[in-house]
Amino acid sequence: MFEDNFCGGFCPHEGIDCGGGVGDNVYVAFSDPKENISHLHFPASGTVVDIGAGSGHHAIELALRLREMDGKVIAIDIQKDLLQRVKTEALRLGLDNIETIWGDAEEMRGTELGDASCDAALVSNVLFQLEERDVFAQELWRIVKSGGEVLIVDWSDGFGGMGPKPEVLVSRNDTEALFVRHGFRLKDSFDAGDHHFGILFERVDTM
Repeated sequence: MFEDNFCGGFCPHEGIDCGGGVGDNVYVAFSDPKENISHLHFPASGTVVDIGAGSGHHAIELALRLREMDGKVIAIDIQKDLLQRVKTEALRLGLDNIETIWGDAEEMRGTELGDASCDAALVSNVLFQLEERDVFAQELWRIVKSGGEVLIVDWSDGFGGMGPKPEVLVSRNDTEALFVRHGFRLKDSFDAGDHHFGILFERVDTM
């Protein structure tokens, strides 16, 4: 998960420079994490998981929002160095409501989270990297509570040599079909910037 599909000039982990000069500010110009998470609903004192958290753009914004509600964020990634970046940024901002887990959501129970343990989930710039998308969707269904929301943000196309190659993109329609097939109900669909889409799902009781 997240290891084999890096492409020149672009790092799928939300703005990390892979040698092509694509930095954090460029990512934010493409898709604004603060705006994206405004579409996600969760209860006060809730737990939100960010799967494939990368360097933590969305996780940090979630933690800032949840801090006022006594909630927490769980940032999961398969790359330990990226999780360390999340920890470092959280420390710099004085955020104590972010937990990191080294895990692989392309394996059942690979997130190491309990059944129905999360109130909501966010997945940003991850789908196009996955080989086991069905397993990934099943793992999300397992860890999110009934009625909880899952927000998917991913690339709709590349731009100026940045972004994933066209052949690995997962379309909006295919994303909807994947999650509906695995026990989620479509709630909303929106443009998450000029080159990203966002889709909000709700977990239902039966797959």
